[in-house]
Amino acid sequence: MAQSSVDKIKNTKSFTATDAHSEIMIFHKQMSEICRLELEPETLMIFSTDADDR
Repeated sequence: MAQSSVDKIKNTKSFTATDAHSEIMIFHKQMSEICRLELEPETLMIFSTDADDR
């Protein structure tokens, strides 16, 4: 099975983070961008791993 881009980044340790993150800063050549995942409270509960939320 082909390795995903995320797996390649994790395996080469070119990026470190926890498995749960909602914000990332991307650098490419002369540019940088902060990307944030913002969800409505109802949607956030769907993605929660907390059993009480479900």
